[in-house]
Amino acid sequence: MWLVVGGSEGYIEVCRDPSPTEEGYGFRKRHRRGEKTLPPAALSEAAASISDVLGTRRSGAAD
Repeated sequence: MWLVVGGSEGYIEVCRDPSPTEEGYGFRKRHRRGEKTLPPAALSEAAASISDVLGTRRSGAAD
């Protein structure tokens, strides 16, 4: 699962391995603007640019 957070925070949180007994996930990692790509769990050739997903941040623009 990808959780995309825009605004001034601007990150994508990747959540994998849902717990069968508890709420939550076994793996969570945040990827922020400036990182080159977002590696998928499968199909590595389908990696997405974080800027493509979040958009570029404009100086002085309201999010």
